[in-house]
Amino acid sequence: MTFYEAIETLANSKNSRVETKGNSSYGVYYAPDVVQVIHQLHEEYAPTVEMTQSQLDEIARFKSIFPTRALADIIYNGQDGEWTYLDELSGHLWGHSQQGATNKNIEDTMKAYLYPELVKVVDD
Repeated sequence: MTFYEAIETLANSKNSRVETKGNSSYGVYYAPDVVQVIHQLHEEYAPTVEMTQSQLDEIARFKSIFPTRALADIIYNGQDGEWTYLDELSGHLWGHSQQGATNKNIEDTMKAYLYPELVKVVDD
């Protein structure tokens, strides 16, 4: 769902109404509709990444060595086909071999790196 689709969903909700104040019209929405739309936006644009505490600690250790400004070096290190720091971190986190990361491994690693608030800590 895009943000425009969210607006349309709320505007078409059976629980909404349009009110006018002065020269402006605005929508009035009810909590269940708003909560549902926000939940859908969260799932679409910022899904939760499940990690163990040790995986989260590994992200923190890695970030202390390679700050965000070093992302270019993290993503690309050396010639095509060679390992990268990102591949190494992903392997530590998800247990795959060098150059064995899936797109989901890399996406989850980058989400956890950039947006630690998206991480849900689960049992080891």
